Amino acid sequence: MTVHRDRIAVNALKDEAEAHNILEWLKKEINEAWENRASIVPKYEGTRKAHPLEVYKLLPRTNCRACSQPSCMAFAALAATGVKRGRGLYCHE
Repeated sequence: MTVHRDRIAVNALKDEAEAHNILEWLKKEINEAWENRASIVPKYEGTRKAHPLEVYKLLPRTNCRACSQPSCMAFAALAATGVKRGRGLYCHE
């Protein structure tokens, strides 16, 4: 999800209902942040991205292909970069 000045971009949605739910959630979050703006302390550092090997170590490493990827390492690489395809990116084990 990317929030721009004049639009919101969301990828890999199932249908319009899911898009509506996400937008309602986002609207609630934005309004809550605005209401609490006086007590919010800015954070200037970004979040560290996971390395594919860190993700890989958390997986069963059976290469079962239940996630539709050829290997657990391929799944880990996609998961670490935040890629979501089709029904989603899930390890089924």
